[in-house]
Amino acid sequence: MKKITLLFTIMFVMALTGIAYAGSFTITNNTGSDIHELHVSPTHTDHWGSDLLDGHVFKTGESGTINWDSEGGSIWDIQVKDSQENPLSWSELNLSGIKTITLNSDHRAILN
Repeated sequence: MKKITLLFTIMFVMALTGIAYAGSFTITNNTGSDIHELHVSPTHTDHWGSDLLDGHVFKTGESGTINWDSEGGSIWDIQVKDSQENPLSWSELNLSGIKTITLNSDHRAILN
């Protein structure tokens, strides 16, 4: 009975691991403005995910690691907001395997 319980526990943990994949990347703010909010969402959705900065502000030129639930595919949109809540967005970014992103003010994102 203990072996069966252990087997089901292992299968359950494996299933959960496949359901919620946590993505992360290092982001560099090259927008010319401080970033007060950062949202990542799958490209084909109509709403933005929650603010991933959780109160942190990315100053111009600053870099930091962003973690998010990347379940939903590999093509994502990113939106940031400045202190006046003005949005700046980058669309249809393939974040699969990406380690670093530089966000530029001309709506270009450099992905590595």
